[in-house]
Amino acid sequence: EAVLTALRAHLGGHAGRGTAVRREVLGDAHVDRAQARQTPFTARFQDFISRYAWGEIWTDPTLTRRERSLVTLTALVARGHHD
Repeated sequence: EAVLTALRAHLGGHAGRGTAVRREVLGDAHVDRAQARQTPFTARFQDFISRYAWGEIWTDPTLTRRERSLVTLTALVARGHHD
């Protein structure tokens, strides 16, 4: 039962923690625009990205937010995404 509870929390968890980090990094206006453009087709992806990328990866204590931002910027520039 403990494993099932942990799996349900992980796989179906609430995106709140990730949404908070997403807002802190990208700003309220960006997140609000993304949510306003959300459709039934994109809703599951928006939930996934908030839970996994922002809620799991960006809150992992291995790197500070500054270090994680530097790695992200380096990867974007290296791939030619200057804008």
